[in-house]
Amino acid sequence: MAGITAIASLQKPEQGILLLDHMDDAAKRLKDSFRMAGFQGLVISCSGADFLPEDVVSPYQYFCHRIRGQERRRDALVMGESKNRPRYFNEVNRPDYWEISGNNTSAEIHERQHLRGRIHYLSGQGSRLVRFVDWLDPNGRLRSRDHYDERGFLSGRSIFDNKEKMIQRSWLDPEGRTCITENNVTGDTILNWKGKVFFFRERADFLLFFLKEIGETGDRIFYNSLSIPFFVSERLRRPGKEDILFWQEGRRPDIPGNMKIILTGKSNHTRRIYVQNQESYQALLDLGASKDILRPLGYLQKYERKSRHGLDIMISTNSDKIRNIREIVRAMPGMHFHIAAITEMSNVLLGLEEEPNVTLYPGAYPKTFDKLFSFADYYLDINYGNEIMDSCRRAFENNMLLLGFRDTLHAPGYLPKAHVYDKWEDLTAMLQQCMESKERLDRELAKQREALSGGSLMEYQSILM
Repeated sequence: MAGITAIASLQKPEQGILLLDHMDDAAKRLKDSFRMAGFQGLVISCSGADFLPEDVVSPYQYFCHRIRGQERRRDALVMGESKNRPRYFNEVNRPDYWEISGNNTSAEIHERQHLRGRIHYLSGQGSRLVRFVDWLDPNGRLRSRDHYDERGFLSGRSIFDNKEKMIQRSWLDPEGRTCITENNVTGDTILNWKGKVFFFRERADFLLFFLKEIGETGDRIFYNSLSIPFFVSERLRRPGKEDILFWQEGRRPDIPGNMKIILTGKSNHTRRIYVQNQESYQALLDLGASKDILRPLGYLQKYERKSRHGLDIMISTNSDKIRNIREIVRAMPGMHFHIAAITEMSNVLLGLEEEPNVTLYPGAYPKTFDKLFSFADYYLDINYGNEIMDSCRRAFENNMLLLGFRDTLHAPGYLPKAHVYDKWEDLTAMLQQCMESKERLDRELAKQREALSGGSLMEYQSILM
């Protein structure tokens, strides 16, 4: 993308804007569904987070000259110009003679024997790529946080009080100049733009200023949150088609107040709500929401491959705590278990290598994970600790059957209830049935796809018309 030109090239005014509160997994799936349906409008994230998809813009990127091709050439990297990639842990700026030491999960910065900083990696990537760095005072308290973006730039800084509560966040341009400052105590936002200083009491005001600055007030707005995106939709004065809310939250015991505004016909622009969680949809109906306004709609999904109907099972973990792993392995001698970690493995895991149907991959590279996702037909989400390599999402996209335990799930949105167990015997019973019958495996995969996708291409396309 190239700055304003890149933004303009995405615009198709009659299709409107997709306005996302922040880029979590549900927001990404909605964005991907829109793109698969032919949406060519702007996709905007309201949050100041880095590492956004290439076809998503944010006002923070824009005002800090960080849209691809828009930023200036000079970079704050101590190693020289940006390499157009995330920064490695040993490239973090630090005072002379302060030392960095790290492993595959985290790194620390020491001044002699004193701990002065903690380096946090991109979640589960296994390449020691930096997301942010926490700086500590002499008493070990968190005082500031340096944020890095996907091209290695120092993109911002957060300040914390004596109780380690964030009180201020700033965003920097590639030359290290402050462009945006948010006060977390008062909620105010200050913008330095084109030689002037602009003051906003609410984030919705900031978003409205951004939309007007790029000349895009939207013929209509599709949005996924009843907070900032809803307020922006309500306050934009424009003719055109109705706005639409895509509700992505799970089941709750009440109807949110701002949703009641829509359901009672008091919204300025929104007349329809698509609910993307089946349980949430049913709960809202049970609470009295009207079917005339509320409609169910899943996501569109493009699968990387078909099932091979093989006997290979994959587990990704950075913990040696994998629930009932030895019992499961021994109960399924006809299946082969591939257990991969981006870290070295403890003796607990290494001990599994004595089992004839287990292969271990300690310190695995991304290419190893790619290979495993390309041929294994089952994924077990049964490890405690953090999820790595976006494994549940990748397993789902590769048409692998996902099974897990209720107390180990990392991404429950990818497993239908029928594939979540309390007892390991029930999990192995499902594996046994699928191993013995290709038709049973196909039925379970269809159930998985139906529960977690369920979107109609024609319905998405009709929404965009």
